[in-house]
Amino acid sequence: MFLPIAYYNRAFIPHEEICISPLDLGVQRGYSVFDFFKIKNLSNPWFDWYYERLLSSCEATGIQLGLKNKELLEIIQEILKQNKTRDAYIKVIVSAGKSTSGYHVESERSILMLAMPISPASEELYKKGGALMTSHYKRDIPNIKTTNYMHSAMLAPLMKEEGFIDVLYHYDGLISEASRCNFFIVKDGIVYTPGEKILQGITRKRLLSMTNLPSPIVERDIKVEELSQASESFITSTTKGILPIVKVDDKPIGAGIPGPTTLLLMERINTF
Repeated sequence: MFLPIAYYNRAFIPHEEICISPLDLGVQRGYSVFDFFKIKNLSNPWFDWYYERLLSSCEATGIQLGLKNKELLEIIQEILKQNKTRDAYIKVIVSAGKSTSGYHVESERSILMLAMPISPASEELYKKGGALMTSHYKRDIPNIKTTNYMHSAMLAPLMKEEGFIDVLYHYDGLISEASRCNFFIVKDGIVYTPGEKILQGITRKRLLSMTNLPSPIVERDIKVEELSQASESFITSTTKGILPIVKVDDKPIGAGIPGPTTLLLMERINTF
């Protein structure tokens, strides 16, 4: 899954040789954040957006990133060059560093960067659409990209067994997001997506920033019962772009096939 060469605390080394201290607060307390960059031809047109989100996550949690935009890009480019590729996903994990007490921040942050080959979902999935399972849950700090994915990871075996591609969170009757994606529905010709208490995804941001779209996009609360009223739904993420969702739990969305609005938006987004 991972390319051989990674980056850890100022060194480019094989990822299998990386030794993370048991005193690291990311290990001891899950005190760490991350971001996930898609790099093609050693760059990304929206790199600034990814960097700003990572920096915001660090600042919100009191972790000092210590890298400027250009410095981070140069490190990422060097990882790709050492892996002899120009295209890859880069996962950047920043923890609060080592702590002898196992609780208080006592040292410089630790930073790990792992490279993965770009492998999009199958064409068949985009043609037929995927399914989500629901779960009554909300993330502790949804606007920050923390490394705490325990809830969805625990559900992963069930999702695989039942054929779901992700879990859709709802709480107090409102849909929020999938564990690794933002969520949208199409209802009465309008695209709706939750605007609060979610991770502000980069692909979501790209979509919201576009002009001349086939349908208006409105940010607002989405009630659970609206799933049965939607004609289409889809998810967005860095790895998936726009992916149609045709079923939630055991109930179809609309006609149970990717809809025209979703397909048109896919043509606009799924080109990078």
